[in-house]
Amino acid sequence: MVVTFLISGHLYAINIGTLFALLANGPLIGFFDHHVWHGLTHNFRVKGAGNAA
Repeated sequence: MVVTFLISGHLYAINIGTLFALLANGPLIGFFDHHVWHGLTHNFRVKGAGNAA
C-alpha cells in the first residue's frame, strides 16, 4: 500500500478491516500463543533464544 501510494498519490479501498488486520494481527497472534495455546509449538528456530546453533 505504501509503495502504491508513493507512486500514484492515491489510496483506494482502505477500510477498517484492512487497518485492523495490519495493526492487530501480530499482537493478537502473540497474545493467543501466550495465553490460550501456550503448549503450541512452532516449526521454526530462532537464533539466540537458547537453541543450539
